[in-house]
Amino acid sequence: MKKRIFFASALAAAIFAGSVFAADQPVTVGLEPANKPFIFNSGGEYTGFSYDLWVEIAKEAGLKFEARSMDFSALIPALQTKNIDVGFSSIFITAKRKEVVDFSDPYYMAGTGALVSETSAIKTLADLNAKHVAAMTGSAQVAWIKANLPSAELTQFQNATDAFLALQAGRVDAVLYDYPTLAYYALTEGKRKARLLDEHAGEDYPVGFALQKGSSLVEPINNALKKIRLDGRYDALSRKWFGKTGS
Repeated sequence: MKKRIFFASALAAAIFAGSVFAADQPVTVGLEPANKPFIFNSGGEYTGFSYDLWVEIAKEAGLKFEARSMDFSALIPALQTKNIDVGFSSIFITAKRKEVVDFSDPYYMAGTGALVSETSAIKTLADLNAKHVAAMTGSAQVAWIKANLPSAELTQFQNATDAFLALQAGRVDAVLYDYPTLAYYALTEGKRKARLLDEHAGEDYPVGFALQKGSSLVEPINNALKKIRLDGRYDALSRKWFGKTGS
């Protein structure tokens, strides 16, 4: 997709308090546009819960930004090498990731789900041991599979769309990924093709915007997020994309 520059409100004339980002300097945002309902491409435009929330944060903070499409596995490395200033999709905030990047305050709680074919005999997570399972490269699910399904054959994909196609084609027996993303797929493109197991794999994780280590953007982003939660915009977006208000 062609790179696009998005401009915030009239507040873009100001400079962040304590920030090195001047109003005329776009923040470079890396995003993975294959993660419904958090972010995806619709009619040549980005949309989704995480993206819509980021747009509101940019408006509130007086940011203009340049969006770059990336694979999920490239987001954290791009922050480490300072090729982007902010990265998002539905990135779990984990202790390991916090060693190399900073995060905003959490904006969502998401667990891991397991998606199988509609006709599969698999009923539980334990049934996945010795099966062929898929996860996204760089995701928290990869570590969970290695720790909890030692006999499973793991294939890693760069994005969820490719993993779903592999499931439909019978090349894998299950896809482990963020529960909301799998649930959205099962109700839309995957309807009558795939189903979710009842169990969640492991604990729920907070989701946040990832930033370079020591980034001066953390405080203004958090301040904007707090205001959006207080004035009702957050709940409106949560109802739009999940049918309920968020946590």
